[in-house]
Amino acid sequence: MHVPHKRSLADRVFFKIGFLIGSYPGSVILAFTLTTVICSLGLLDFGELNDIEEQFTPLDSPSWKEKHVFDEFISREGEPYGSKVFVQARDGGTLLRTAQAEALVDLIAFLEHNVTVDGLGYRQLCTSGCNSNDLVTFIFTSLTRNVSAQALVDPKKPDPNVRLTYPTMKLLDNVIYVGDKFFGVDTTKSKSRNDRGGIINSVKLVEVGFQTFLKNATHKALLERWDAKLWEAVQEVNHKESLLEIVFINQAMIANEVRRTGLSATPYLIACMVMFAVFSLVTTSHPEENHPLAIIVGVILPIFGITSSFGVLIGAFGLAYQPIVTVSIFLVLTVGIDDMFLIMAAWRSTDSKLQLNERLGETLIEAGPSITLTTLTNVLSFGIGAFTSTPAIQVFSIYTTVAIGVAFFYQVFLFSALLTIAPKRLACRGPKVLYRVRNFYHSFVSGLSKMLASRKAPIPALTFFILYSWVIYDGSSKMEVEMKADKVFLADSPVVAFMQMEKKYLENEADKVFVVVQNPGNLSDSTRRSRFMEFVHELEELDESSIGFQSTSLVLRAYKHYIGYNMVDKAVTGFLGHQEEPFTYKLMTAFLEENPSWRAAIHINESACAVDHPRCIQEFLFTTAFRGSSNMSERAERLAKWRFLSAEYADFNITTYNGRNYLCDQLTTVGSIAVATVLSTLVCLTVICIFFIGELGSVVSALITVLSINAGVFAIMPLSGINLDAVALSGLLMAVGFSVDYTAHISYHFAKFSRYDYPERIRLTLLSVGWPSGEACLTTSIASLILMCHRSQLIDTFAKTVLIVILLGFIHAIFLLPVLLISMSRFVNFMKKTLRVGKTAPKEVEEKKGHCVVPLAA
Repeated sequence: MHVPHKRSLADRVFFKIGFLIGSYPGSVILAFTLTTVICSLGLLDFGELNDIEEQFTPLDSPSWKEKHVFDEFISREGEPYGSKVFVQARDGGTLLRTAQAEALVDLIAFLEHNVTVDGLGYRQLCTSGCNSNDLVTFIFTSLTRNVSAQALVDPKKPDPNVRLTYPTMKLLDNVIYVGDKFFGVDTTKSKSRNDRGGIINSVKLVEVGFQTFLKNATHKALLERWDAKLWEAVQEVNHKESLLEIVFINQAMIANEVRRTGLSATPYLIACMVMFAVFSLVTTSHPEENHPLAIIVGVILPIFGITSSFGVLIGAFGLAYQPIVTVSIFLVLTVGIDDMFLIMAAWRSTDSKLQLNERLGETLIEAGPSITLTTLTNVLSFGIGAFTSTPAIQVFSIYTTVAIGVAFFYQVFLFSALLTIAPKRLACRGPKVLYRVRNFYHSFVSGLSKMLASRKAPIPALTFFILYSWVIYDGSSKMEVEMKADKVFLADSPVVAFMQMEKKYLENEADKVFVVVQNPGNLSDSTRRSRFMEFVHELEELDESSIGFQSTSLVLRAYKHYIGYNMVDKAVTGFLGHQEEPFTYKLMTAFLEENPSWRAAIHINESACAVDHPRCIQEFLFTTAFRGSSNMSERAERLAKWRFLSAEYADFNITTYNGRNYLCDQLTTVGSIAVATVLSTLVCLTVICIFFIGELGSVVSALITVLSINAGVFAIMPLSGINLDAVALSGLLMAVGFSVDYTAHISYHFAKFSRYDYPERIRLTLLSVGWPSGEACLTTSIASLILMCHRSQLIDTFAKTVLIVILLGFIHAIFLLPVLLISMSRFVNFMKKTLRVGKTAPKEVEEKKGHCVVPLAA
């Protein structure tokens, strides 16, 4: 083995690697084959996470703690489990019409009693809160049987026992909040002093809930089977020409639909693989030497790298798969095939008369540093994403980082080894027309090189950057932070139907907040009771969106009335006048026995209650409601007010929880995470470029180009319908890595050919990496267009982002970066002359007349 001594350390290392691979190709192939088989065994432990609430929320966000506190409170009776059914009239009208009301009552009865598993219906399977639908049944039964029907809907004929008002209504002696059951409500102002809200004219949507708590694994299995039966019953009703239309939702459905999104991408990935193979065979065609079998295997090799890396991450480290990782498969494929193009072009640029091992060494001298540089930048950009606080982005980044790194070794070692296996038998010549293609490409590159190296070239380049800067400004100003949970679902998903209904009705109406009080303290102390009631009052009157006390469900208020009705001695009816009179815990156990519906809202110590000790009430939960909003920024502002108010009463250890808290936290953190992550990545990329490229002008030019590409991506994203959220943030991480690829290839080779004049440096650079960069741009762009046909916004967002960064990266690298490289080099040389650095002023690079002939890389 002969290695020229004047070569750099990197060249000598890559030559030795290529020489060893070429010397023992069979051993390399066998070793990687066995490695793939062994590592892939980890896929047998495949498991996945589909919780979009937790996985897209930063781990350090308050909503994590709030959800944990809420879940821990309600799980005292067991793990909560349930489904919701939202019913609306098929014609979109009110449900208060007699026919629709009858159909609704019959539907509830059918779902509760006729949907069974092993002979058990909902009432038999339910453990707590089983009568949640009785209110709806009672009201609509009254309508169907004409019991006080006029009193229900006619404000001129008030009935003191039953009044259909909103958001609260009086039923017998109880005032009930119905804002969380009735939606799309139209009211008129009541003239009766007895009414607790407006008279309801119409109700467009009613919620029917099937909630319970799990006792054990057997109970859970029964409920899961019952839920499946419930879903079948709902679909059957919807398929019939009935008066009602039903939207069904539960956590199991959400998880299954998230999983379906990932699986549905499989045919599109297969189509991309086929396209990669066909286009690779066409674009790598050469008049003298073709390796069709090696090319096809080279397209497949990234899949081997993916299965090996995923197997290790799942089997050895237990890292659960998530649907967002599906996108990383596509990214690894594109990066791996890009490496294959560069290795193939470098192989053809070497002398075919060399020994195979020496020829492969020369090949890796040409391609090795370039693909190593781009692999490091990609690994780095995604690796930094692994340190973000958002679990989904962490998992996506880890999978992508490891897979890209592993795929790099598969291409460098395994694909290179394939090139040296019986090349005379497996290689073939191409048609003679390819000679014309080669000559045309040489002529085109020569002409383009002279144009880019001319002193007038900066003028059109500067003009482009001025117009481009305006696009960046305009697009960036339109970027909005937007949290939409429906991005991870297919367009035909029933979850999307629920979210559309939610946006139409639920989001803009009553929005319930759960308040957990973990340190009630001594409520016998009138001052503490008074302070707590002040908190409740402030929360009920927080802002203009507050519905008020009538929407509050507070166990202490019910207990206050219970004391008043059951104690004769007014000296101990303290809660009737909580500021002045004493309070007792002794009746709490009896109160809960007589009012079991309150048990889920309070945790007590019965022995402490018996002796009237403050430890009687350990913690409790109450709810109040606010008018909803589809504007997530408004919700985030309201959440901030809840948290601020809770902090004002920190001695009660109060936690406010709402199901959309996590989206609000994403809204407030995704921007800062994006900026910090991108800047950190760029700093690290600078270090890598300095190490590999070395030449100051080339490094600075590369970094300016990368910044320009990423600014363009950020600006074009909103123009193409992509707003900033956790999914888009993952796309930005990808954009930072991908934006370096073509830039690094051009910058590295421009610095490599520094001994030639500018036109020749550009010509040699484009002959070396121009064609493979074009191949990678073309195949990746087509693959992105294929994925954009997918019916999920998750896949569509990534596909659009890839297409944007690939096109911007290619345009910058081929047409703009060379001008910048030459201009920067001239500026550096001018500064050296001016400052008289060194003993003699360097001669102008353009005075060098050296030329070099490089075989066609195409």
